[in-house]
Amino acid sequence: MKGLKKIFGERYTEEEKAKKVYSSDASQIEGNPICIVYPINADEIHKLVSYARRNGIGLTPRGYGTGIYGGATPLNSIVVDMCLMNKILEIKNDEMVVQPGVTIENINRELTNYSFPIIPHSPETATIGGLVSVNYECDLGKASDWVKELRVVDGNGSIVRVKEKIEEYCMEGANCIIVELKLKLEKKSNERSMTIYSFNTVDAMSKKVKELTKDEDVRRIEFLDHFCSTLIGLDDAYHIFVEFKNDKGNIKNWKEVEDILETCNNIYRQLISKGYIYCLDPKMPQE
Repeated sequence: MKGLKKIFGERYTEEEKAKKVYSSDASQIEGNPICIVYPINADEIHKLVSYARRNGIGLTPRGYGTGIYGGATPLNSIVVDMCLMNKILEIKNDEMVVQPGVTIENINRELTNYSFPIIPHSPETATIGGLVSVNYECDLGKASDWVKELRVVDGNGSIVRVKEKIEEYCMEGANCIIVELKLKLEKKSNERSMTIYSFNTVDAMSKKVKELTKDEDVRRIEFLDHFCSTLIGLDDAYHIFVEFKNDKGNIKNWKEVEDILETCNNIYRQLISKGYIYCLDPKMPQE
């Protein structure tokens, strides 16, 4: 691995403790890293891909390892930690250019009149590169819908700009490594409002959700079960938090709406602190 040491210097390690840390992500699937490198620019990644290609070695890019699909689990490969590429390069009206290691929380912290609306459960650790690589999806669409342009290093080691068919490059690092993103931003609105609905049965809640999904004024719907509801001080029941694009909801103060959404995001951290593991329900169809 002398070639890698020459490229990365002290930002290269084969230490067993480091390999143990990077052997898995939030999926809890165990892998086997050969070594870990920490690139700081596209040129280093270009050299890394060229090196790996010449030597027939796989690469596993990752951020903070919050993914639950095992995409950052190395299979006898080099782990490429992208977190040092964490600069916000440009903000211009409804566009923003960033490196892949920037977290979603830091992206939105830098914005005043706009926001990046695709918010995962752990915005403080989820990186934009990881979010786009898995094409994370929520009520507001897929991550790729909010990307105007990508700059990637492909499997040949070439640095390529991608302006069309963005979704084809959202394959968890299987066909490229993202080194720069131009994001589309959503203008913040102070007219947002929210209503919190409570239900005793799943059937009653499902009926209401079907009704709300047909309402064009609905921006997003968040669901909490009995346990999570009591965790944040609500009644022991099912709840849905419905955010509206206008003043249609009962809660009309936009700051209060922001606080409620932040509370919903914090539930994930509370569950993790209590020893729960965030994973996919194997009995629930992923549609």
